[in-house]
Parts: sequence; C-alpha cells; structure tokens
Amino acid sequence: MSDREGENKPRRSKRVEEKNATVDEEKKEEGETETLPPKLQRRQKMREELKAKKEAAKLPIGSEIPNVTLPNQDGDDVNLNEVSKEHPVVVFVYPRANTSGCTRQAQSYVKKYEEFEKYGAKVYGLSIDAIKSNKKFQKKFGMQFDLLCDPEQKLLKPLGCKKGARGTSRSQFVFVDGKLVESTYEVKPDKSVGFSLQGIHQNIKNPKNSDDDDDSD
Repeated sequence: MSDREGENKPRRSKRVEEKNATVDEEKKEEGETETLPPKLQRRQKMREELKAKKEAAKLPIGSEIPNVTLPNQDGDDVNLNEVSKEHPVVVFVYPRANTSGCTRQAQSYVKKYEEFEKYGAKVYGLSIDAIKSNKKFQKKFGMQFDLLCDPEQKLLKPLGCKKGARGTSRSQFVFVDGKLVESTYEVKPDKSVGFSLQGIHQNIKNPKNSDDDDDSD
C-alpha cells in the first residue's frame, strides 16, 4: 500500500498545480491582478496622471497655430498663424541650440529644405534660445530658414512642448491650410524631418512647382 500511495501523491500534486494555473489564467482573463504595495500604487498613479497631463497639453489635430508673434534670429517679428494662411508651415522644436542632438535635427531640415520648397512649405525652428544664440546657430550651419526665439514659452506651451519649468520637448508639427495635420512629440533628432515630410506628402497632392500637364497636346 505504501508504494501505491507514493505513486499517487505526485499525481494528486500535479492536478492541484494544473488547477491553480487554470485559476490564475482565468483571473488574468477577467482582468484581476495582484494588488500592488501602497508605495508602488502611488508611483503608478503619479505616472498615469503625468501621462494624462501630457496628452491633454498636446495641440489637437485640426487646430490652428496659436496666434503668437515671436522674434527670429535677426530680431524680426514672425507670426506663424499669419504665415499659415498663405503657406504650409513646418515647425521643428529643439531643446537647445548648438547641442549635438539639436544640431543633427536642424541639419536634417537643411538637407531636405528643397523638398519642402517644392510644396511651398515654410520651415521654422523653434526653441527657448535667445536671439543671439539662434543667430550663431543658424549662421554656423547655413540654415535657409528662420529660427524663432521663445524664452518665455509663449508658443511652446500652447503647442504642448513645455517640459518642466524650463525644459522643451523635441517635437515637429505640420500645418496645411492653416490647420495641424501632423505632429510628433518626444521625437528623436534623426526622425523629426521624416515625419515632417510625411505630413507634407500625405496632405498636399501636387508640388507647387510641378508642371501642369493640362496644357500638353
């Protein structure tokens, strides 16, 4: 009898394990999870609230550019809301002039500038930098476009790019017919221009400088 009892014990134990595993799977399917310790619950709640706050701060697709006037690298006033009424507008936001990531981001727009021109798009860089800093940045890398200076985050904040007290979220925006059609927040420096071109290509059917085939015989 003892041998048989010894053989039966593992089988009963295995059945119990399988039953417990089935119950665990059912709990997962029903959305039941283990209760986190209070400290971890607070952290999770804070992360969720922060994420929701960031989402709420983003400029919704279909919105106009906020009506804000800012100086460019030469101290001349520029109002993107007014510009967007006549041209597609591309804005790339960078945290700080003359830093490695921001330089790569800006140079990618320099390289693709002619592609934006084909579609009649105006390109602008935007940062919290002062006029003098952006002027040096523009001149150093031969940028063909204006760099807008927003140290008080008058435009950066309504765009949803404010990060902490003084930080800026690297982002890109495309406005066509005065409305936001494409945006990417927390974008990588080397990916920014690709998203901008995608927004232009998907929302403008024909390049501004393309030949009109209607006149051909």
